[in-house]
Amino acid sequence: MPDGILDLKRRLKSTWKEWRTYYPEIDKEGFLNSRILNSLEWDSFINKVERLAKDFEIDNTKLNLNFRLLKNNVRDKVAHEGRMIPFDNAHDLLTSLKFGLKLILLKKLNYKGEVFYHENKYTRNFKINHFFKDEMKIANNKV
Repeated sequence: MPDGILDLKRRLKSTWKEWRTYYPEIDKEGFLNSRILNSLEWDSFINKVERLAKDFEIDNTKLNLNFRLLKNNVRDKVAHEGRMIPFDNAHDLLTSLKFGLKLILLKKLNYKGEVFYHENKYTRNFKINHFFKDEMKIANNKV
């Protein structure tokens, strides 16, 4: 997490504690506190997922993995507006993300066979290593 965000989190915690001394009857379960502080964790989570995809060297020319776009245009719309507002590639983005995470899991489990991939309205099967940049680096990956 960037230093500026860590500083903000520290200041928010301090302000929260002071505020609680004046209003102890409000938010006894800490819901507001968790909403305020946990909202700062999203970038950290996205960075971890992006790093995971990078560490496994998924070939992004074959899969369009864009975690920030997914968070900003899909997750946030559902969370804040209660519905998924379609945009040009929302479905493709979600499908790509799910497939990318499945590839990582299969790779971690040392799967070396074929996977089915839906592309341009067709389903094709590929060897799993087709979706990774460098098979030798992946074999030695200790993520």
